[in-house]
Amino acid sequence: MCFYCRKLKASELESVLDRLNVYLFKLPAHVRVRKEEQEARTSLILMRAKVSQDGESHVDVAEEMGEWLKEYLR
Repeated sequence: MCFYCRKLKASELESVLDRLNVYLFKLPAHVRVRKEEQEARTSLILMRAKVSQDGESHVDVAEEMGEWLKEYLR
């Protein structure tokens, strides 16, 4: 899955980042307040902002997301 993240188009990457953010937001409150989950949401928001910026290579962000996802799932 992490490999395929790197192959996403900009619009697909934005959609995946948005969905992951919604998923993390909908976690139970006792899970959301954990430091790891807060850091995960911050990372997703920052990656999403990078994709939205003009001139930012979405390929770089896609690679970053693939690496982030791999670490998050460990």
